[in-house]
Amino acid sequence: MNSWRSSTRVAPEITNTVYSKNCMKEDNVLNHILLKIGVPDIVNSTKAVPGGTVVVAWDPPIEGACPVIMYTVYYRKVAKNSKWQSVTVKGKTNSYTLQLKCRAEYEVAVTSMNGYKESAFNESKIWNFKTQGGDVAYDKSCTDTYRT
Repeated sequence: MNSWRSSTRVAPEITNTVYSKNCMKEDNVLNHILLKIGVPDIVNSTKAVPGGTVVVAWDPPIEGACPVIMYTVYYRKVAKNSKWQSVTVKGKTNSYTLQLKCRAEYEVAVTSMNGYKESAFNESKIWNFKTQGGDVAYDKSCTDTYRT
């Protein structure tokens, strides 16, 4: 057995101790990793996005013991009783393009997943913005119904 122990810096001001053999399944048992998975940092900060085509970009988390295998992009329209929708993307990706309705307010968050668990949603940065758009008949980036 090649068990190891090390102190790993996982985020500014946070140091965790990691006990693990590896990040993969061994003998059909997932090795326990006592490491908080890092949270991706959304780099978008604008409050207004022209049209309905929205590129969400993020910096990957500081990984520690296991690499990120996928990200989940959560988004919702800001409205009473609106529910989060999500899409998953491969771990080597650092952006995703959403097609949203114009002239609406949205929230977006991103989490990461390693071979062990997903990062905590409540630790994710939430990007709040409004989509803009002119006359829907001319703005093809909007997902509204087009007028003819």
